[in-house]
Amino acid sequence: MDNKFEKYLDKGTNTIIEIFSSPDISTAERNAIASTFATELANHIGNTDGLSDSDLLIYTTSVQFIDGAISSILSKKNASYTDYESGIQLCARQKQLLRLFGQKGWAVPALQNPVPDNCAELLRNRQESISMSEKILDESKRIGVLLVQAKKEYSTSICDQAISLINELEQDLAICKQKRITIPPIDSDPQWAKRELSELRTAAAKKETAEKELDNNHAQIRAIISSYTSDVEQWKSVVVLSKRQSELIEECKRNKWPVSTTQYGKPELVVKQYQHYLIMLETDAIITREMGSLSSNKQYKQFFEHCSLQERNISLCVQNGWWIPQLTNQDPSNLSNAFHAKKNKKDKRRRAKLWMLLFALVILTVLVLVIYGINKYRSGKVVIPFSASYAAGQDLDSVYSQLHEAGFKNITKKSDTSGWYKDNEVRSVTIDNSDKYSQGSYKSPDVSIVITYSSSNRVYVTDLLKGWKAKEYSEVENVLRKAGFTNITLRPVTTTDKEKEDITVELSLNSLTYTNEYCYLPISAPIVISYYTLQIGIGNDNSEFIGQNYENVVDSLRKSGFTNIQTQVVTTGWAKGNTVVGVTVNNVDTYSSGDLFAPDVKIVVKYSSDNRVDVSDIVKKWQTTDYAVLVSALKSKGFSTIKVVEKTTETKSQNRLVSSISFEDSEYIAGDCYLQKTASICIEYYSLKIKVGRAAKGFADSDLYSDVVSQLKNMGFTNIRLQRANDLVTGWISKEGTIKTITINGQNDFSSTDSFKYDVEIIIVVHTWKNKGCEDITEIAD
Repeated sequence: MDNKFEKYLDKGTNTIIEIFSSPDISTAERNAIASTFATELANHIGNTDGLSDSDLLIYTTSVQFIDGAISSILSKKNASYTDYESGIQLCARQKQLLRLFGQKGWAVPALQNPVPDNCAELLRNRQESISMSEKILDESKRIGVLLVQAKKEYSTSICDQAISLINELEQDLAICKQKRITIPPIDSDPQWAKRELSELRTAAAKKETAEKELDNNHAQIRAIISSYTSDVEQWKSVVVLSKRQSELIEECKRNKWPVSTTQYGKPELVVKQYQHYLIMLETDAIITREMGSLSSNKQYKQFFEHCSLQERNISLCVQNGWWIPQLTNQDPSNLSNAFHAKKNKKDKRRRAKLWMLLFALVILTVLVLVIYGINKYRSGKVVIPFSASYAAGQDLDSVYSQLHEAGFKNITKKSDTSGWYKDNEVRSVTIDNSDKYSQGSYKSPDVSIVITYSSSNRVYVTDLLKGWKAKEYSEVENVLRKAGFTNITLRPVTTTDKEKEDITVELSLNSLTYTNEYCYLPISAPIVISYYTLQIGIGNDNSEFIGQNYENVVDSLRKSGFTNIQTQVVTTGWAKGNTVVGVTVNNVDTYSSGDLFAPDVKIVVKYSSDNRVDVSDIVKKWQTTDYAVLVSALKSKGFSTIKVVEKTTETKSQNRLVSSISFEDSEYIAGDCYLQKTASICIEYYSLKIKVGRAAKGFADSDLYSDVVSQLKNMGFTNIRLQRANDLVTGWISKEGTIKTITINGQNDFSSTDSFKYDVEIIIVVHTWKNKGCEDITEIAD
């Protein structure tokens, strides 16, 4: 490759890379620059002397491209705000490039827009005078969409987004006012939308808090359930958490929050399952306890009953598809059979006690062997220093020391954050994975021993919570937070007693219900404070408000204790002026008289506008009224926006009667009707269309015109003209008064199946003597 060509290529490439690194350059401009440079290289690949200056070539291409882009934007009739913004940025770039041309001494190519500052000023003026309106309309439309979405999803992020957009809209409106730019009509008042969004956001925050607690509880429940643990305390936690889930799901349904409750399963079934497990463990412990002390028939009877109960418990697990917890006695049926057999043997031994004496020598021998086996078994083992029941409640260090001094080597300490126990208090000691052992038993020194103890650094809360039942929840919360607790959840409980408002009703500490017991809690323990929140009865269902005077309804609601009552005038519909057409509570218009709501719940009383005309008497018998009479009566009341629509009928009695009436696109059936004079009215009426039943050629000379006219009038035709033919000379062929021709609506060749409107013109030409006979016919046919 020619050295000059290679240098030219390197220099041009570096310039292109530098230009392309700018974020303001478009793909189209990149393509134009690359194409121009590539063409220059291709045209001079064998003749490097003719190469243009690479920088001048590249920057000239860029200047010409930007000039064309600016011209394109200026020529647009309906350029957008973004188009003008892009054009202003292009002018700024063009100004920099032309300054570079001046510094380099390059000749500026011919441009349509040689002064970028003038173009930028023109673009700014157009942007402010035209595109600002589009921007405002777009913002208003987006606010409406976000408002609908916020009402549907109850999302704080969507509310924040909409409020931010309203702030931007208000700034744009202020700019328009300041610069005297015509402000286009927008869908809604920004201040009203902002207030509504603020209320929605408050509800959305409550919904998201409930949803977060649902998720956290669900995760805890799943973590416990998935481990198939037999820890009784954890099972109790599952029951408490599941009950709370049911409360939260009910709260979401009550508030109509769009939370997918199906993802949390059916907590009530989980409660049933794990309460059943607790019963099974309790029954298993009773069976184990009874096994060691069976002697009387009564004791055996109770034991067998407990085994049968456990059989039914296991059967219920199988029936419901539940896993069966780890039990000391996994097969109560076989256990019951074994003890039945044991009891039978025991009874036989009593009866055969005398015979047993004969085997005393054998028994003595067996004892010797057992003693020998026991001594051999104890060889190399150590003695358990206490029974299983002793360890619970003891100090951790004391229990550990006793086991260590006894000779056990494999001892593990396990911290337990549940419950209300004191710091480092032993909850249980398992030896070789069993909590069933006695003092003096022998075990291998390296057997696994786990000491479960209550976690350290617990806070004694009993004194902190004295008299909590008579305190407001905020006071209880503050006391706990000052003590260092952060995992606190507030749960409102509805009450209609104002004196109970904000009073604490229940405390759950570390997932256990608290009264006034001694209680030590980890700082991270979950705490739920339930408190009374005042709710007021609405007093009426949604339909009972309708038709009442709106001021009376507002006064009644305020007397009931509601504080956030708004009114909204409705200009549509046909209700009487100043009467209620609907009342929404918390944006919901379906509720019953017994429903309870917070005193500050948003209530909107919608009422019909006062400037209405009573047309009840006019439309009372509209089904039997001539449409023209109805139209005239409405116009006399001042209504001008009346549309009349014809509807064909073949029933003579329906002709011109009203078929239907619509006010503001809503069909009116019956009842009182009050309308604004600007209301749009549509009246549909029947127009008779008659099938003649005979073709034009079927009207023969034998038909007398009087008979035909009578037949047509009976059918319903109203516009019949008779004309004289004055064509009779002898009267032998055609008789006087018979039909010569008949034309309906200009047709003289209609068929027997053709239909015509009742008021179309019918012309009947009759055979007559010239100037005599048929005196009732005066018009002469052409």
